[in-house]
Amino acid sequence: MNSALLAVLEVLPRKKDGLVFHGQKGRQLRDRRVLEVLQKTVINSLKDEFPTPDGETGFTSGTVHGLRRYFCSEAYRGGATDAELLAWLGHRKSERMELYRHLHPEDTQRRMLKINFLDGDDEGDCENNDA
Repeated sequence: MNSALLAVLEVLPRKKDGLVFHGQKGRQLRDRRVLEVLQKTVINSLKDEFPTPDGETGFTSGTVHGLRRYFCSEAYRGGATDAELLAWLGHRKSERMELYRHLHPEDTQRRMLKINFLDGDDEGDCENNDA
């Protein structure tokens, strides 16, 4: 978990069961209900502040799953390894995670420009340069 988020969560008061967040009647949160509240309370109430142009995907298309995909893509773009992403997302196989991980064309171009194909001192060079 991100250390800044963990610091915030650690100071929040906990119930007797040790949980911070609960449903309306004090029970454990249900995934479906969290999604409904996110859509109703956050996305619908803020849609006018973050308009989406016609024909495009934008704020009003937001879902928890979309946030998960965004997190994965941004973490990967920021240098997170496959092993880290697997652990953070709770997946055992990288094939599932690859559905979430998206690179922008400028990311791949930037990475390619960092590779020095001529002097062999670059971190991206292969050990066997016989090809």
